[in-house]
Amino acid sequence: AWISKASVRQRKGRAGRVQQGICYQLFPSWKLDSMEDYQRPEIQRTPLEQLCLQVRQLGLARNGKGGVEQFLQRVLTPPPKQTLSNAIHTLLAIEALDAEDESLTALGAHLASLPMDPKIGKALVFGSLLGCLSPILTITAILSYRTPFVMPWDKDELQKADQTKKAFADGKASDHYALLNAFTTWSEAEARGKGKGMRYAKKNYLRGDTMLMIEQMRSQFLDLLVDAGLVSSDSFKELKYGYEDRNAGSWPVIKACLVAGLYPNILRIDAKKKGAPKLFSKESGHVKLHPASVNCKPAEKQGKSYWNGKWLVYLDKVKTQGGLFVYDTTEVSPLPLLVFGAGDSKGKLLEVDEASHFSKKRSSKNNNENKYDTTDEDDDNTTDEHALTIPLSLEEEAVEFVEKICVANGGTFPMAKLSGMLKRTRPDLREKIGKIRTWIDDNDDKFKLKKTHGKWTIYAVTSDKLNKNTHLSETDASGAPQPSFVGVEDWVYFGVRGEDARLVEEVREQVRHILQRQVHRHYEMSAADLNFLDTVCWAFECCDAKQVS
Repeated sequence: AWISKASVRQRKGRAGRVQQGICYQLFPSWKLDSMEDYQRPEIQRTPLEQLCLQVRQLGLARNGKGGVEQFLQRVLTPPPKQTLSNAIHTLLAIEALDAEDESLTALGAHLASLPMDPKIGKALVFGSLLGCLSPILTITAILSYRTPFVMPWDKDELQKADQTKKAFADGKASDHYALLNAFTTWSEAEARGKGKGMRYAKKNYLRGDTMLMIEQMRSQFLDLLVDAGLVSSDSFKELKYGYEDRNAGSWPVIKACLVAGLYPNILRIDAKKKGAPKLFSKESGHVKLHPASVNCKPAEKQGKSYWNGKWLVYLDKVKTQGGLFVYDTTEVSPLPLLVFGAGDSKGKLLEVDEASHFSKKRSSKNNNENKYDTTDEDDDNTTDEHALTIPLSLEEEAVEFVEKICVANGGTFPMAKLSGMLKRTRPDLREKIGKIRTWIDDNDDKFKLKKTHGKWTIYAVTSDKLNKNTHLSETDASGAPQPSFVGVEDWVYFGVRGEDARLVEEVREQVRHILQRQVHRHYEMSAADLNFLDTVCWAFECCDAKQVS
C-alpha cells in the first residue's frame, strides 16, 4: 500500500528539521502523481471484523440481519460495502455471529472482548479450552507479528537456512510446528542468560529482536485472556501453567486449535505420485505452496508419499506474478475439520447418503423362496421379521450414489466435481463408471447431462420425486447404520457412519454450551466439561495416529 502525498511532504520535512538535509524517495515521479492527496480514514483501509463485533457488543446496531452494516454505513466516512460484507461473512464462517439474526454467539462474546484479529482470538479461546495454551500463545504471537526466520541473500547461506528450518519442523508437514519449535528452543537458550539466546538465534538463522517481541506479545495475549475471564490468574503466576497446558505436548490437539482459529482457511490436497501436489481452496481454486514453506520442496520430491492426509490449514494467501501462494501451512486430520469447521452456525452438517449396500429385501419364510418382498412400505404389520437383504451390484451402487448426491445438491451436480469426489472417496465406483458421459447415456432414464456456462452438469431425472431435504439414511433394511458423507460447506467430504455423523453434531453443540457457560459464569470449568473436552482431545489424537499409520 502506497503512502499519500501528504505523507511524502511530511517525511521530506523531517530531513531538514534541525539542519539542511537530503530526502531520498525510492519511487518514480509518475508514482507520486498517482498517489492520493491524503491518507484514507482507517475504517476504509483496515479489516472490519473486530469493529463489527464491538458494534454488536455495545448494542449500537439494530437487531437482526443487516443491522451492523446499516449502522456502519451511517458513519462520516463509511467503509466499502464489499469490505463490510466480507467481514460479516468471515464472522459468520467462524461462528462469531449467529446465522439467523447476526447476533453475538457465545464465541463472539469472547472474541469481542479480545482486541485482536478474531481468528487469532478464536485459536486462543480453544487453546485455553483444550489445554494447550502455551504453544498456542507462541504460534498466535508469531502469526500476529512476523516470522522469526532470516532469509539470507547468499545462495549457500539461504540453503543452510532452509535446512535449519526443516530441522525445526522435525519431519512434520507443518510450518507452525517449525515456528513453535524454534521459539521453544530459543527460550531455553535465552533463559540460561549471558547472551546465549542471541547467539542461538544467529546460529540458527533467527532474528533475536523478533524473538524478544514475540515473547512480549505472548505475555500481552495472556493478560488479555485473564482479563476476559478465559484463564485463571491464580494458575498463571510467573507463567507456570497448570491444567490449561495439560495437552501442551499433544501436537494433534494443537493442530485442532489451529483449525478452529484459522478456519475457513482450508486447502484440499490432491497429491501426485511425483511432483508438486495440486492444492485447492474453495474461494480461489488452485493455489501453490510458498517456496519458503517447509512443505514445498519435500512435497515436490516425495510426491504422494509425503502426505498423510488430504487437508491443509493455512494463515494467508498472496497473489504474485507467479500465481497465488499460501503461507504457513499445516497438514491436519479430518476430525478437527468436522468438529470445528463443518456446517453453519447452528451446527447443521451437510450429510449425503452413500449408496446403501443392502437395500433390496427378499423373503426367507422358507429357504426355497428367493422372491423380493413386495409388501407395502407403509404397512408395518405385513413386514417379515425374518427378511434378509442382498447386496447391490457395483453398478446399482453407482446409480444410487450419484442419484442421491444430485438430490442432496438440489437435483444437479457438476460432472467434474463428481469425478474428483469419487476418486478420493469411492475409487471402486469411479472405476466402474468409467467415462462419465457414456455412463450417463447408458442410464438416461435416471440422469441427463447438460452444458451450462461451459461446464457439464448432471441432472437427476427422479429428483422431483425424492425428498430433497433428506440428508442421512440412518439405517438399512436390517436396521444397521449405513455409511454416509459428511460435508463441509459443500466441497469437503468425508466417509463416516451414520451414528458418527450424529455424534459430531452433538460434540459441536456441547462445545457451544461450554462456551456459553463460560460467558455467564466467568471462568468456571466443571469436572464434567473438563472430562468431555479431554475425551475430544483423545479422539483428535486417535484420528491423527490412524491417519499417520
